[in-house]
Amino acid sequence: MLSATADADARILVTKDADFRDSHILVGSPHQLLTVATGNISNTELLELVAKRLPEIEAAFMKSDRVDLRSDVVLTHPRR
Repeated sequence: MLSATADADARILVTKDADFRDSHILVGSPHQLLTVATGNISNTELLELVAKRLPEIEAAFMKSDRVDLRSDVVLTHPRR
């Protein structure tokens, strides 16, 4: 349901859940996926990290449909 809604609205689904990554890899839905792989950090720390890395995240989605946000790096994956 979440993947279908994100796809219908051309949105990026943001998650920590590996099931969405697996679905993206296997069936291409959600079409665009940001996986947060930071471990246990507070919401405040997460918001600060996203704000700090937002230009990198935006640039990553220009060349990839799946991006991982980690504490120290933004990783892109090849398009399907």
